[in-house]
Amino acid sequence: MVLRAVRAPEDTGAEVVVPNLSVAVAVLLGIAAILAIVAFIDHNAHTMEVSEVLNRVLTEALAATPEADDGRAEGAGSIADPPGTEGYLVRCERDGWVQHLDVAGMLGAVGDRGTVRLETGVGQFVFAGSPLCTLWPIPPDRRRAEGCVHAAVRVGNSRTVHGDPAYGIRQLVDVALIALSSGVNDATTARDAVLHAAALLTRLVATPPRRAHRDECGRVLLVPHAPTPADLVALTFGEVRRSAAPLPDVSVQLLETMHMVCRALEGRRLDPAVRPAIHEQARLVVAGVEQADLLPADASRVRRVYKRYFADGAEL
Repeated sequence: MVLRAVRAPEDTGAEVVVPNLSVAVAVLLGIAAILAIVAFIDHNAHTMEVSEVLNRVLTEALAATPEADDGRAEGAGSIADPPGTEGYLVRCERDGWVQHLDVAGMLGAVGDRGTVRLETGVGQFVFAGSPLCTLWPIPPDRRRAEGCVHAAVRVGNSRTVHGDPAYGIRQLVDVALIALSSGVNDATTARDAVLHAAALLTRLVATPPRRAHRDECGRVLLVPHAPTPADLVALTFGEVRRSAAPLPDVSVQLLETMHMVCRALEGRRLDPAVRPAIHEQARLVVAGVEQADLLPADASRVRRVYKRYFADGAEL
């Protein structure tokens, strides 16, 4: 548009007109565009760095984790098992991942002092027609009860960390497993991923998902399929230690990370199965190393680290 305003004297016989201000602005905008492209490329390059990806997953998962609640365990433990009478089974309407659960909406499917037991959990995949929940007593208006349940449970096409922060551990562990695969063989990335997963684990075991909810009307929602703290420990370390058995440096780092988790959890009110679960994973690290084809010096190094941190129940 600027160049169209330039006229030469031989074309029109008029005086030369050069839009100096417009040309200057165009040049500045061109320079700005080049700088913006360079900044965009630099931003993308840093965004795709492994550390940035791991930190982003950790941040999103921590944001989806509830704050610590000292009454959480007592509230769940005081709720009895579902009634022994026959209940009404509600089934899923579609295939997909359970992304969100509205507790109040679920409890709205039963009357006062009624009970709802979720037959799946947030973060699990369901099939159309598979059991979704069971209601006690059998509701008089079954269609209305089913409508309340289906409106309270959101099923989507992908799994998310919202309402399912354990998915963050799953993503971080997957990065470690890919890094340890024979095609990649990147032990540094694997160690970085394990550290991020352990950081998330320390938060999740301190604020485990509630396995039961009770409202002011005496209605109870049971969530038996929520992951236990011991499940989270196994998810964090189980698959990685199996892949790391032939790599003594990664196995040592796994033991040191487990020790760091135990130190970070000192003084907190935890599920009593947490520390024994960590100790068992540490023992299995050593057992895997002993079964691997390693030099005696490498296997001895892993055993020494284990004895330093976990021998004689040091972390129990």
